[in-house]
Amino acid sequence: MVVSAKPKSVRGQGRPTTRGSVGKDALIAAAREALKRKPPGEITLHEIAQIAGVDPALIRYYFGQVSDLFTEAATEITRELRGRLAALIAEKGTAQEKLKRRILIYLGIFQENPNYHRLIIESVHLSDNPGREPVLRLLRQSLEELEDLVREGSQSGELKEVDARFLQLAIAAMCEFFFSARPIFEGIFGAEANDPKFVESYSRFITTLVSESAGQRPAGKPRRKAAPPKKR
Repeated sequence: MVVSAKPKSVRGQGRPTTRGSVGKDALIAAAREALKRKPPGEITLHEIAQIAGVDPALIRYYFGQVSDLFTEAATEITRELRGRLAALIAEKGTAQEKLKRRILIYLGIFQENPNYHRLIIESVHLSDNPGREPVLRLLRQSLEELEDLVREGSQSGELKEVDARFLQLAIAAMCEFFFSARPIFEGIFGAEANDPKFVESYSRFITTLVSESAGQRPAGKPRRKAAPPKKR
């Protein structure tokens, strides 16, 4: 009697095996961890897989390309930013106080995600991925809120009605530079740059700079009238 050999089992084309149960959220977290060290253009799929402790094929299974994973990471960070900014709407205070809180939120986001700007540029603005639209929509909402703040400050006499788009770019750039250019700050300020209170000092400086450039004047102090021309 001839016994036929047992046929070998063939694994299907489904989800790749991993060293543990790892889902999309864990892969996005791994991408964000990698982004704390490098801009997106310098990060490979294999680096993210190593951080997550998975087979690179799992990333391709969930996201297709690493650029799609970065778009998901950009969406998650932007939603966090939006949540913090939206919470400011219900808070009371002067336009300058609200502006300072807004700046502190941007500093916090860039401290946690120092390559956020590069991520937005490379994975959102330069991408044709349909997933970019939610990110752009969230960013537009943040700009609309700043426009409302500028309008409020203008009506109260604290601010001139400046172009909120320029103001948004200036705030984001100054906050991002603080963390992306740490060696420069450390070279100028020494150990002081690593003091937690230094972030608060820097936020006050940005607030003052932005407020004054937008025409803010101290409460109770009217604008100085121009002196009449001297008689000859």
